[in-house]
Amino acid sequence: METKSGWRATPAPLLIAFGTWFIYLMIRLVTMHAMTFEYGYSPRLRLIGEGLNFACGLLILLGAIELMNRVAGPTRSMLKIAVAGAALSISADVLAGFVQFSKSPWDHKWIYDAYEYSSIASMLMIAIGLALALPPARRAFGFIVVAVTFVSWMPPIIADKVWSALSLEGKSLYTVHTLLSAVRVVMVGLLCTKVAEGVTTSQPMVAAEGFRLAAKGLWLRVIAACVVVMLTLMMIAGKGGEGSLSFFKLIMMTQAIVSVIALLMTGLGALRVARSGATDLEPYILTLGGGASLWAAGVSLTQLPMIYKAFYGGGDFSGREMREMTEILAIALPVVVIVGVGLLATALSGFGARRGDEELRTDAQGKGIGYVVLMLVAIAIQNWMLPKSRSIGNFAMLSLLAAGASVWGTVMIAKLLGRGAEALESDPGLPPASLHRPD
Repeated sequence: METKSGWRATPAPLLIAFGTWFIYLMIRLVTMHAMTFEYGYSPRLRLIGEGLNFACGLLILLGAIELMNRVAGPTRSMLKIAVAGAALSISADVLAGFVQFSKSPWDHKWIYDAYEYSSIASMLMIAIGLALALPPARRAFGFIVVAVTFVSWMPPIIADKVWSALSLEGKSLYTVHTLLSAVRVVMVGLLCTKVAEGVTTSQPMVAAEGFRLAAKGLWLRVIAACVVVMLTLMMIAGKGGEGSLSFFKLIMMTQAIVSVIALLMTGLGALRVARSGATDLEPYILTLGGGASLWAAGVSLTQLPMIYKAFYGGGDFSGREMREMTEILAIALPVVVIVGVGLLATALSGFGARRGDEELRTDAQGKGIGYVVLMLVAIAIQNWMLPKSRSIGNFAMLSLLAAGASVWGTVMIAKLLGRGAEALESDPGLPPASLHRPD
């Protein structure tokens, strides 16, 4: 049997990450040129980009690990460089996010430089690792990609002199920089397809673990929602005061942190299923579903420092700007999460159909539709009905209705994912295998 290679053998996380990244760069370029002022700044686009940067970074890391696990020998060692580069990129992003909790993080130039150079180094490591993983006869293309990666994202000490010599600034500089970034994304994505070979051996037990992890993330959201609603109603029923306000701030910060953790668990669980190679499961649907949760986690991580500063003060943003950054995706964010979780139900429905399990297929379709409807009802109540409530009693009733719809829908999907895990556990599959490429 012929070994798969090229884009057909490329892990779904890699194809989706680089494809999404490229599309975002093109949208950002068009949007910025549509703005009338010179540099252009869109808080919405910034948050979307931060979420995509986080999600795509994790997808690339997991896709590189999948490539590495398929091979052995020197090729595996070279791919470890790419994996290390992807891990460095995620680490730099997360650490940069934590730095935002300080009052004026970018006043210290060394922080910005450390982030910039580590990001550049991470992308170079990915390109170099992939290039070295190619057979000697095809490494020329790999080294071309390494050169393109360096030119498209030069260290600031070099880039500043180059852009100054070319008299580029403002939107013209932004256009050139974005186009070079798009070329880099396309070239590194093509390099991944050149390296990809073979397929991941079916591991249904790994897929079952992934579904269980995703379900745990959903159960965590259920617990957090119930606790927050109960405490909020208790505060409304109480007399209020400075102590109540401080407690409310603590509740909101804790909920934001727990939400990020839950989204990460759901997203990583879905991607674990997608990378398991389990028969009859569609990796692209699972990757899109998991990627949606990871995007939401990335956006929420970016908003965490802003929520903290809005509650406790500090930072260079005004109150209006803080509020805008924390509320700008108030509807889009949960809708993306709903779509992502709905795709997991779709994947299980297809799994049941291909396995001839009509009961699982019907259950997945029904619960998937029910989840989407209930969550949209909860969003409608929270965003359009709650702000218009005229009394404490009406506010409490609407809050309970929104929480009830959200909890009911989330519980349905969590149980469905648990059932999918049980179906997979009945098929133990084969142990993972590795390809040995002759040197």
